[in-house]
Amino acid sequence: AAKESLAHSGLEISEQNSERIGVTVSSAIGGIATLEQSTKTIITSGPRRVSPFTIPMLMPNGPSGLIAIDSGAQGPALSVSSACASSSDGIGLAWQLIRNGVLDAAVTGGTDATICGIAVGAFDRLGAMSRSNDDYSMTPQPFDKNRDGLVMGEGAAILILEELQTAKERGAQIMAELVGYGATADSFHITAPQEDGSGGAAAIRLALDKAEVNAGEVDYINAHG
Repeated sequence: AAKESLAHSGLEISEQNSERIGVTVSSAIGGIATLEQSTKTIITSGPRRVSPFTIPMLMPNGPSGLIAIDSGAQGPALSVSSACASSSDGIGLAWQLIRNGVLDAAVTGGTDATICGIAVGAFDRLGAMSRSNDDYSMTPQPFDKNRDGLVMGEGAAILILEELQTAKERGAQIMAELVGYGATADSFHITAPQEDGSGGAAAIRLALDKAEVNAGEVDYINAHG
């Protein structure tokens, strides 16, 4: 995904600009399938049979480090871990680093691969997984009164975020402009938001204020339903 995104952007990383390009690709949980497999290996075959690649494959910041090595980007290589907001917060971090003059561009986004026994079992025990196995054509349905949980998936999504003037100078095809970002914590419950939605509303207000955009100008909302 990172290679495709870099190729599409036309951004060339060289000795001259490498320290001004960072990577903030995030993961909510890291290599949980690797952890599961390594645990099984210890039980069945002992610790000396555990793969020496377990730690690099387990670290949530592994994607950023590997993308930096592969692309030659030598700015900060960081990952944000904030549950299902990890990718959004990683993009927000990249935006702030560029806005503050630390970077000219960043490879940013997120990836997770969590379809393994421990992840599916744990999410199910949490009560978060859909159990509509007989008729799965109608799930997930987050805004339905009969909603019964999420359907786990895997994937990666990567953006190239760049300072506007730098992008214009190199003749980049600009797909969109990121003009605001806001993040808050409800400080309420480990999985549930405040019932009045005040935490989410505060984050939205922060983003609108930074973007200098009125709420009436917003025509699409992506909800973590």
